[in-house]
Amino acid sequence: MKQNQLQQLQDSIGTREDVRRERVYREELEELLNSKELMWAQKARTNWFLHGDRNTRYFQTVVRQRRSKNRILQLKDDHGHFTDNHKEIEQIFLDSFKRSYSCNSNLTVESII
Repeated sequence: MKQNQLQQLQDSIGTREDVRRERVYREELEELLNSKELMWAQKARTNWFLHGDRNTRYFQTVVRQRRSKNRILQLKDDHGHFTDNHKEIEQIFLDSFKRSYSCNSNLTVESII
């Protein structure tokens, strides 16, 4: 509702009074949004206290979902081939980081600039 009022006021700003009312509406809207954000943060914290501190089914389900979402099942190597072998995936990561963080002696300051 405040957003609609603010939008209507912004569409028809003409006087100093309109500018003042716009500022008041913006401040009220900002206050409402901050209180809504605080409410959701408090709800999340309450939910964590109720369900997260104990080793409950809820907590285990959340952890299981996060782990399955973060799991890497396949990876493409430098030759464009996909692998699902854990050791090969590990080696692809190691090689990639070694290349990223190794010093390339062919680079000069002039070639970078």
